Amino acid sequence: MKWLKAIIAGLLAGLVMFIILAIGTNTGIAPFNIPPSAAFLASRGISPETLAPILHFAYAALGSVILVVIFDRVTNITRGIGWAIILWLIFMIIYSPLIGWGVFGVGGANQELPPDAPLYIGDPGQFILITLLLHVVYGAIIGWLDRVWIDWSDESRISEGSPNL
Repeated sequence: MKWLKAIIAGLLAGLVMFIILAIGTNTGIAPFNIPPSAAFLASRGISPETLAPILHFAYAALGSVILVVIFDRVTNITRGIGWAIILWLIFMIIYSPLIGWGVFGVGGANQELPPDAPLYIGDPGQFILITLLLHVVYGAIIGWLDRVWIDWSDESRISEGSPNL
């Protein structure tokens, strides 16, 4: 049950990110025209319409599960945010350049695209700030939900082989 709850926490945090990304891209607040998961697929020549949300939510669920694997009983909001910042750094250093946006949104080939192009990226400072804030929100949600939803006392009884389940 612990893993199912961690997956659900990740999916809920992913949903919050998904909604914020949708608002940001539809209002022009975001420095990109399509969310990073869709941009990654599009940069690979894969149509992102169906697969991008699946990729986004799989990433969100996996991140929550890994948080629980790493911290187990001491999972909390602070550790969730710390883990999310590590995920953000991976995004900035590996994922962003693969999309064509450059490391931390600087020096990418897609900065030369017209502003209405799907893979266009705007101001690197805005890109860094918005994606960092999104990851912090995600980390706070998974850190909190994983802490309050998982009944750690049941986990200790399971590991001790107690019949009092």
